[in-house]
Amino acid sequence: MPHKRAKRSVREAETAKKGTNLTPSSKSLNSAYDDTPKSASRIISGWKFQSEFRKSGKTNSEDTGEYSKPSNSNSNSSTTNGKGKGKAVDKSEIPKILPNETLGEYNRRIENLLRSGVSKAIKDAASTKALEVAQANRDKKVRKRKAKLEKLIKDGKVPKEALEKYLKEVREKEEQRNDNHSKGKRKRDNEEDEELDGDGQGKQARPAKEFKEMEGPRRLNDIVLAPPQLPHLRKSGEKKTSTKEAYSAIGKNSDKIPLNAGQKRILEEERERVVRMYREMKAKKEEEKGKKV
Repeated sequence: MPHKRAKRSVREAETAKKGTNLTPSSKSLNSAYDDTPKSASRIISGWKFQSEFRKSGKTNSEDTGEYSKPSNSNSNSSTTNGKGKGKAVDKSEIPKILPNETLGEYNRRIENLLRSGVSKAIKDAASTKALEVAQANRDKKVRKRKAKLEKLIKDGKVPKEALEKYLKEVREKEEQRNDNHSKGKRKRDNEEDEELDGDGQGKQARPAKEFKEMEGPRRLNDIVLAPPQLPHLRKSGEKKTSTKEAYSAIGKNSDKIPLNAGQKRILEEERERVVRMYREMKAKKEEEKGKKV
């Protein structure tokens, strides 16, 4: 079968017929397979690339022996040169990567350069969207009010002049709102121009905030003005009352619930039973103690 391996005898006969220690065939030489070790191929390819680089007339830090990291002054000068705070940077003004500057350093420099413009664009977009939403809500209210007035005018409940008066008021409010918006925008632009002034002459010094001096420590109200009141405890000079007197006092100017005759009888029986059980238990303990002795 074609997918089966040939017998050993057949394989040995073919090997004896071909011979051993043969030269590489033309098929193996022309193939893309390379049996060169990886370490050797890296050395050979590296030498090849270096020779091509030097033939082109270029030099690197290995040839000159010097490596200078780009200073912050270059990045700062490129960042602040001719660019103000909050101003968008044109695509043509974006600096190119400097010699011996890594890609990460270049990316950070460009991010610092474009950060102010991006933040300003985000704020402008948010404010514009808020204005559009507010305007849409106002227009919706005006349409509802206008439709309601038109219906009332059609029914004859409201004169026609009411609708004209309402529309006039809406136009006046809209004009006033636009004027305020334009004034506020001009004011913000003037403030930005003052902030961007190089000498800082347009800035007005903020008044220093003065805090109230802290008062001295106050004495806490820890003085005892009266003795403690313990209403539930019995006074030491009070005369003890017997059980019968206590029972007789129930119902006479007392807050306790008075007992009827049946309850009093049951209470007396329970008291006598408890006293009898206590005496029996005590006598039993005395007998046990006498037996032990």
